[in-house]
Amino acid sequence: MRVLKFIILFFITISSSFCVQANDSIANLSYQELFNKGMVFMKDKQFEVAIKYFTAATEKNPKFADAYFRRGLAKDNLGLTEEAIEDYSTAISIEEKPVFYNNRGINKAILGIYEEAIHDYNMAIELDNKYAIAYINRGYAYSEIGRLIDACKDFNKALELEHFMAPSLIEAYCNELY
Repeated sequence: MRVLKFIILFFITISSSFCVQANDSIANLSYQELFNKGMVFMKDKQFEVAIKYFTAATEKNPKFADAYFRRGLAKDNLGLTEEAIEDYSTAISIEEKPVFYNNRGINKAILGIYEEAIHDYNMAIELDNKYAIAYINRGYAYSEIGRLIDACKDFNKALELEHFMAPSLIEAYCNELY
């Protein structure tokens, strides 16, 4: 029994020393190194671990918009829609990029908040009027609230911008209108 107790205590000690070493190594990394490690874990689809690294990066540099954005993507992949929206909103408050608005819009559409999603897609398009996926996404949001003419205008704009999904969306939503 004493030997078993010793073995258990030994493994607890070893385990906690590994945790301390892992935390120490995170503490010694720059925000950019933390971000890069988070990206590696994203690529490997280890989203929970990626979130930890992106969080550490934002703690070291609270103005690092891309780290909030990537953490939002990781949360998207875990189905944490509302938390992803928070991260995209934080990223937008630091730096406005079309992709930040577009992804926040996608999450709002997932929640059925189509008018707010459309606003985000409008902002993405305002920042980059050649951002075809924002037209696709806004068109989808329009279709969900019964604005098929507006949806088809967006799908046609996406076709003009040569987005690969546009022809099938036009066929599915617009052929009856024209």
